Amino acid sequence: MSKPKQSIPAWRVLLVVFVFVGPIFMAIWLYHTRDDHAFSTSNYGELLQPLVPASTLKLVDAHQKPLELTNNDGIWHLLYLQENACTQDCQLNLEKLQTTRAALGRNIKWLANVVVISTDHLSSLTDLSETSLQTIQVATTDNNTIQQALTYSAGFLLVDPQGNIVMRYPHDAQGNGLLRDIRKLLRVSSHG
Repeated sequence: MSKPKQSIPAWRVLLVVFVFVGPIFMAIWLYHTRDDHAFSTSNYGELLQPLVPASTLKLVDAHQKPLELTNNDGIWHLLYLQENACTQDCQLNLEKLQTTRAALGRNIKWLANVVVISTDHLSSLTDLSETSLQTIQVATTDNNTIQQALTYSAGFLLVDPQGNIVMRYPHDAQGNGLLRDIRKLLRVSSHG
């Protein structure tokens, strides 16, 4: 005689279905109800999407030659845009450039500081002491280009070794936030 066939309780079948099919429905629901602004990032600056080539700034160095921010050495550039004559706020931001770079420690060689000022206001930088411009390269551009760059509400721009502006920061950005972002980028670009 054969044993009578035992039936599986319905709650067990439902449990197995829920365990395996439930996560799929949950993922679909989360995907369709997500809010793009609900996810936060850990960076302090604003990541530019798509990347903007730094060549659009038309920078000129002290010798009136085009300043190339593209390099094969892996050097990042932190640009400070100054629209008007360099006053007290500008001097504080130049100090912020220097302290941010100095705080990198052994990675100091991977960051170059550049102050970008309009040709009309270049003389305001010559009034500064040599020590305040010691580790900062000066570049000029026309006032219209700076105006255009400032429409992004940028005071500081971070340029990668390929010459792309990857992040922007406001004029009143905290040096600590700049430093943290730069350290993260150096770490993922195999320099940190």
